[in-house]
Amino acid sequence: MSQRIYYRITGGVVAAAHARFHAKFTALQSVRDAVIKEFGASGTYGNRHGVKGLLFTDGKTPPADWKRVPGEDNVFQPNPRTKTGRNLRDRLKTMKQVTAEDFQAEVLGSSDFTRFATFEGSSFRCAYIGFEILDNVLILSVPAHEANPFVPPDEHCVEIKMSEYWALKAADAKAEEVKP
Repeated sequence: MSQRIYYRITGGVVAAAHARFHAKFTALQSVRDAVIKEFGASGTYGNRHGVKGLLFTDGKTPPADWKRVPGEDNVFQPNPRTKTGRNLRDRLKTMKQVTAEDFQAEVLGSSDFTRFATFEGSSFRCAYIGFEILDNVLILSVPAHEANPFVPPDEHCVEIKMSEYWALKAADAKAEEVKP
């Protein structure tokens, strides 16, 4: 596990980036939920490039002309041999996941996904900026990277000590226990 540096966000550039990312994520979830409901599925199956099929579990069955995804017991795709199936496959492909790489691009203003990359032996390791909301505080989590360190974009991005980070984690966990 790589070392990370944590920042308390009180507004500014990072808060705006988080808001944009959250809006994209929420919009995608709404579209996925609508497709799941439309076809009576249990969930979606795919990767960051798009949804490859729909998951049908708990006795739910796919539409009759759908095809099983090879190697997956409960994942089905629309039949590509029909116009309706091709149109639906195209629709599913547009539902790309919103990822940590997208959040990092929002924060940094670029899509330089190798910004925090390291080589460890013969392995290439790529870490991303992330976030947590702890005890109602937005926390930015940045990989510690000596060769390419993160520079806070404004005064609203303040580095915190590890002890403060863990205190926020504990307070957040305690607040979760109290919720009914």
